[in-house]
Amino acid sequence: MKETAPVIRQNFFCLVLILLTLFVAPSISYAAPMTSNFQAHINKPDGQPMQESSVTFTFSYRDPSNLCTLYVEEFPNVNMTASNGDVNLKLGSGNRTHPAVGPLTYFSMFSNSASNVMNCFEGGNYTPSIMTENRKLIVQFTTVNGLQTLGGLDIESVPYELYANEAENSKSLGGFAASLYTKFSDVTTCTGGSLLQFNGSVFSCVAPGTPANFSGSLSGDVTGNQSATVVSALRGVPLVGTAPTTNQVLQYNGTSWVPSTVAFGGGTVSNVTSPNSYLAVINGSTTPQLTVNVGTVAGSVAAGNDGRITGYFQTVTTLGGDLSGSLPNPTVATVGLKTAAQIAASVNDTTNATHLNTASTIVKRDGIGNIEVGSISSVNNSTQNIYIYDSTNARNTQIVRPIAGTNYVLTLPQ
Repeated sequence: MKETAPVIRQNFFCLVLILLTLFVAPSISYAAPMTSNFQAHINKPDGQPMQESSVTFTFSYRDPSNLCTLYVEEFPNVNMTASNGDVNLKLGSGNRTHPAVGPLTYFSMFSNSASNVMNCFEGGNYTPSIMTENRKLIVQFTTVNGLQTLGGLDIESVPYELYANEAENSKSLGGFAASLYTKFSDVTTCTGGSLLQFNGSVFSCVAPGTPANFSGSLSGDVTGNQSATVVSALRGVPLVGTAPTTNQVLQYNGTSWVPSTVAFGGGTVSNVTSPNSYLAVINGSTTPQLTVNVGTVAGSVAAGNDGRITGYFQTVTTLGGDLSGSLPNPTVATVGLKTAAQIAASVNDTTNATHLNTASTIVKRDGIGNIEVGSISSVNNSTQNIYIYDSTNARNTQIVRPIAGTNYVLTLPQ
């Protein structure tokens, strides 16, 4: 089968695709690689055939949108000397450069199976959406004149004969060898209710409830043979064989698990009541609902913002600062950090104050504002009248400053 492409002129080279044909011989084994022939004729800008000694060809296969490069192979240093410009390459046999690793081959790249997820050279993945999607081929070759590119060729029926051939020889399905699948003819016909069992080589039918390869007696927590197994222990602790009675529980007595009647078990609540308003009860004899009466008034449990607890102290609260001891009988220990003794002395001095000329007392005025002193010593003394008395306090001399005149200093003689 052949496909002939038109003449493509790019960068002054003339590239004529002669044919793209399937190359799968009938005698090729399943494991042999499948290839396609690529034949072309290349003329140089002067019209002469290209016959250079080293030409590198690169083939890039892309998805139908021409945005995802799926597979890239390279044929380096192709000698076209005396070739008359003709080149014949087996696609699928070149050096694969993308993907660098992985199972994808030239053959599997054409598969449109939904399970054939391929990595794009540009990043991301491509998954075929329909079975008839084609591929696009980008052909590039490098000569002394630089890189020449022939892009966007649609690859239609020819390479897809690879998968047609796969269907014809029935050697694989979805990329898996036919030998990996089980056919109905490989399975023994079973009767209704039977189970199918595979022993590693063949399938056979077994009846349900008959475990395969199981004989003899069990041991451990479960004992007995297949038809009469007994749970004789729990986690290695023996379980006595006595049957329990109503309302008994399984209890560990230090040696074994035994059925026991719990002494504190049972009992029924028949009615729920409350003796005060702090706790309200609804449906007390059927399905009790208890409500705590929280509030800020009398007859309720104090809430967090209850004004009734403002400024209150608990009894036996230990006090500090100027107070000592605890409530409800604290003691004033200090006032402004002054001790009780200091405060008492100060009170005594205050109560003993007098206007009389008494030593070591606080001075206070008498009923008309006068005090008596033995002597007064001051640097400056300001007064309006000065009375000088004799020794008996019977007669006095008054010194009075006249209102008129100027200030003057009176200096007494020595």
